[in-house]
Amino acid sequence: MDVLNELRQYGESLGLQGVDLQNFIKEQQAIQREERKAERELEKQRLSAEEEREKVKLELEKERLWHEIEKMRATSDFELQQLELSSGGSRLDTGQGHVKPKAPKLPVFDDAKDEMDSYILRFERYAEAQNWVESEWALNLSALLKGKALDVYALMPKDDALNYQALKTALLRRFELTDDGFKKKFRHGRPDTYETFSQFAARLSSYFDRWIEMAKTPKTYDGLYDLMLRDQFIHACNQDLKLFLKERTPKTLNSMAELADQYKDARDLTAIQVTQTGKSKTLQKKPESIVKSERTESKDKNDRFVPRNKRECYKCHKFGHIAPECRSKHVANSVAQNIPEKAQPTCFVSTVPTDSFVDSMVSRSSTTLTSSCQKIASSIMPISAGYVDGKPVTVLRDTGCSGIVIRKCTVAEGSFIVGKEQVCVLADGSKVTVPVAEVYIDSPYLKGRYEAWCMENPVYDLIVGNVPGAKSPDEMDQKWQANAVETRQQKINKGKPYSALKVPKTIADTVDPHAMKRAQEEDPSLSRVYRATFDGFVNPVTYASEHYRRARLRN
Repeated sequence: MDVLNELRQYGESLGLQGVDLQNFIKEQQAIQREERKAERELEKQRLSAEEEREKVKLELEKERLWHEIEKMRATSDFELQQLELSSGGSRLDTGQGHVKPKAPKLPVFDDAKDEMDSYILRFERYAEAQNWVESEWALNLSALLKGKALDVYALMPKDDALNYQALKTALLRRFELTDDGFKKKFRHGRPDTYETFSQFAARLSSYFDRWIEMAKTPKTYDGLYDLMLRDQFIHACNQDLKLFLKERTPKTLNSMAELADQYKDARDLTAIQVTQTGKSKTLQKKPESIVKSERTESKDKNDRFVPRNKRECYKCHKFGHIAPECRSKHVANSVAQNIPEKAQPTCFVSTVPTDSFVDSMVSRSSTTLTSSCQKIASSIMPISAGYVDGKPVTVLRDTGCSGIVIRKCTVAEGSFIVGKEQVCVLADGSKVTVPVAEVYIDSPYLKGRYEAWCMENPVYDLIVGNVPGAKSPDEMDQKWQANAVETRQQKINKGKPYSALKVPKTIADTVDPHAMKRAQEEDPSLSRVYRATFDGFVNPVTYASEHYRRARLRN
């Protein structure tokens, strides 16, 4: 807004007004937008150039380190050759019994396919077989690294990069292979699909050795004894205490117990409050290799084909089909067997109050009805006439319904109870929410004012269920007469006489049939009709009608 005011003031100072001033402001705004766009493009190009320079700088640093490594290797080889020449070409004996190291003939490490632990184990066995000096292992291993592993080596200090143990520890930590990770692999280790038990035992032994090595535990009885006790101690702690102890990495069980006591005393807790029972959370997460093997096994189980004649139905326990194809009746849909041939259920709509066992009536696998819907009655439906607020309706007495259902269109607008609804459960187990109205019912089964559940299209206009005051079908009021409720307007019109009907005026009483006959005979326009009638050429009725029609058209 400030920029717009400045442009307006500047335009007015130039003598611009009206449309010229508006065009001037629009042009200046467009110029400013272009300038801002150009500034953004320049900033974007600058950031992109800086990013490219950083990439080039990193690549140059990697190349420099690689050249230094090659230079160190060439210097080492040259010095060894000089020593061999000075000793007459004989084997160099330094008291360790090693020979001149050869270039490693191993494939480079691929972090997308290889596991760092297995790759390092193979490298160590190869180095031992070639009688390499351990001080040269780091240099030879660096020649086989690429990708993330090479980044770890390049970012290490020079002294640590030439130390094999430091390099191996850094590589294992980079690929999340710590003492806790090897412990989980050891605990959750399971044979793979095509793995023998000998190979499985060797793999477990490797996991255990790596666990001891990464935990920096001596391979003695006392060292292993202390390691097992510390692991069980952490296993009994809750998550907060477990993290507290792992952050401080105690080397012995006594130091771990002292740290736990400090944690407990500082928070004014008891030993029970900082420990947990049951399975440790650290053992709940399985390694990825174990998860993959379990997925493979489950997939193999799911892929197994079962012939159709061997498929067993868990409902009827017969072979040749499965449960969804079973034709046997379910127990929940069957009723008593001692039913007459002409009997049928009377419940078309089954409803229960909202606060009752509505949810328990719904079943996923079978249709479940209310207890009243299981009752059986004769094939003759208990139907009669009745009135609802003075309107004639058809009434059904349903002993399988727990309320009163009425057709919604028969209820007056003012009879609905505002804000009140009812959840009804139908015979198939489905639920429907309907409004509630208060109506006056006059029928052989029920008489009085009741609350009814209004549905759009019930089987009958009014369905009377098992409500207080309702009579059973065999106890209906035989003396009931269809006496509707007399409204106020009907009471007013009751004493008034009936209004006269609108009819045309009658012909005068002086005209009789004989006079009408004489008038027709004397009418000259009907002479042709009489002559034709006497001669027998035409039906007098037809001719007279035609003559009358033509006469009206002429008039």
